Amino acid sequence: MTSAVPDDEVDAWLHAEGVQEDLDLLEARIQSLLPPSYDLCLDAINPRSMGSASLKYSEDSHVAWDKIWTHFCDLALAGGPPHRGKLLESVTAGEAASEPAGYDLVTQEIVRGVQLTTGLVPTRSRELGWMELTCEHETMAAWLHRAVMAENVFSRRKGAVLLLPAGPTFRIIKEIKNVVVAFAKTFHYWTSHMPPDRKLAATSLFESSDLAPLIEPTTRDQLLAQPIVYDAMEREIRNQIQETTGFSTVKSNAAGWFGIPFREERSAAWFVRSAIAFNFLARREEHVLYLPVPCPLEKKIASSDVVHRLQRLERVWRVEQAKGAERESTKAG
Repeated sequence: MTSAVPDDEVDAWLHAEGVQEDLDLLEARIQSLLPPSYDLCLDAINPRSMGSASLKYSEDSHVAWDKIWTHFCDLALAGGPPHRGKLLESVTAGEAASEPAGYDLVTQEIVRGVQLTTGLVPTRSRELGWMELTCEHETMAAWLHRAVMAENVFSRRKGAVLLLPAGPTFRIIKEIKNVVVAFAKTFHYWTSHMPPDRKLAATSLFESSDLAPLIEPTTRDQLLAQPIVYDAMEREIRNQIQETTGFSTVKSNAAGWFGIPFREERSAAWFVRSAIAFNFLARREEHVLYLPVPCPLEKKIASSDVVHRLQRLERVWRVEQAKGAERESTKAG
C-alpha cells in the first residue's frame, strides 16, 4: 500500500528538476477546473462519504426526483466523496438489447429523473446502453464528462454530447438513482458554482495546445473485442508504474482501469483531482485511486504516456506530503 514520502527523500524531491514547474502548472489547472469556492480550502474537504439521501415518492407512487436534495456534498472532482462507492459500469450493446421491455422502462425513468432535477431532457442513443445529453458547448460536456466519472458513474463524450449509461436491469433505488444524482450533482456545480470567468478558464485549458490528450478507459465492448491485447497493456502499465514510482498497483474488477491503493482516502482524493488536471479520467473507491487503461486498439495513448504523467504527479505529491509534514511539525512546535 502506498505510503507517505520517506524523510530521507524529502530534500531530493523538493529540488528535483521540473517539480516546481509541475507544481505551478497543477495549481493553475486545478483553479481553472473548480468553482472559486474551492480556491482556498482544498485541504479542508472531507473525502469521506456521509451517506446518500433516501428516495421520496409522489402521490402517484413515482419518484419525486426534484424533492429529494436541497444541497449536494463536495464534488469528487475537487476531492470530495464520490456519489457511488463502486463504479457503475456501462452495459454492452448485447446486454442492453437482451431485455427490450426493461430497457424501455429504465431509459424512461432516467429521462424523467434528469428532467426533473436539471430541466434537461436526455434521449436514447442509437448506441444501445447509452443516454445522450446535449450540452450548451463542448467545454460543458468535457467538464461534466470528467466530473461524472469522478463520481463513479461511467460516462463518455462526443463533442458537445455527454453519454450516460443505461441497462435493462438498472434499479430505481440503485443504478438509476446513481445516474440521475451523479449528473444532477455535477450539473448543479457547473451551472450554479462556476462563474463565467471560470468557465472561460476551463475552455482555455481544454483547448490549449499544451494539454496532452485525454487518457480514457477502455469500454467493456472494446475489451471484449480483444481481451488478450488489453490484458497485456494493463500488465505493462502496472509493471512500469511499480518499477518507476514504487507505488503498488491492483487489478480492477471494472473494465478499463487499474488501481493504486493509498493508506488514507485523502491521498487518493488528491490524486483524483490532480490526475484530472493532468488530463486523465480518474476516480477512486475509498482509499484506492483508479486510473484508465486506454484502449490498445485505438493506439491513441501508449502505456508510456500513462506512466510518464503519473511519474510527474508522484513527484509533486511527494513534495506536497513533505510540505504538509513540515506544517504539522511547525504547529506541534
